[in-house]
Amino acid sequence: MTEVDQSRGGKRTIVVVGATSEVGAVASARLQQQGHTVRGVARGLGVALTDQHALNRTFAGADCAYVMIPFDVRAPDPHRFEREVGDRLVEATSRHAA
Repeated sequence: MTEVDQSRGGKRTIVVVGATSEVGAVASARLQQQGHTVRGVARGLGVALTDQHALNRTFAGADCAYVMIPFDVRAPDPHRFEREVGDRLVEATSRHAA
């Protein structure tokens, strides 16, 4: 455990991508029950996977992330959509070292 973790009692700020999905909601709830701060990424929470600025703000200062890339069957090219989302998440996490 790092000095920062020890100073916060091991509690972390964790970004959960897909926080309103069935799996993401369970992950978010369990993390919060353990005392962690959870920042959700979901359209319904105002942080869309297509909004790089919102992703950057959400990941800023986070310690780590739980990431799921959704499969969008409505996208004209679902695999391209996944790659683009992945690229945006990489930018947000690498910019902020989450």
